[in-house]
Amino acid sequence: MKLVNKIKFDRCVNIIKEHLEVNDNILFSNSRSMDGVDARHTLYKLCSKSSIRNNVISEYMKEKGIKVSDSNISASIKRINKLISDDKDWASVINKLENYL
Repeated sequence: MKLVNKIKFDRCVNIIKEHLEVNDNILFSNSRSMDGVDARHTLYKLCSKSSIRNNVISEYMKEKGIKVSDSNISASIKRINKLISDDKDWASVINKLENYL
């Protein structure tokens, strides 16, 4: 099962990098820039949609050099869900990204 989750995680990472036009330096940094924050939060949302549990997401992020707690991942997903419900443009972007899963 671990291999399946790793494949799903890597697929989500590639979707984010390709369609949000960010690289590893932005996605896997502790930067508070909006590009980095939005990309990471969107990654967590896609991983969640792919049935990857928060503790597994946290583990893979740690392998990439980012320490993030399960509760931070949950809060990030809630933030994205709020953006989706409040902003049609965000909803469209997330829907498009989810279609690549």
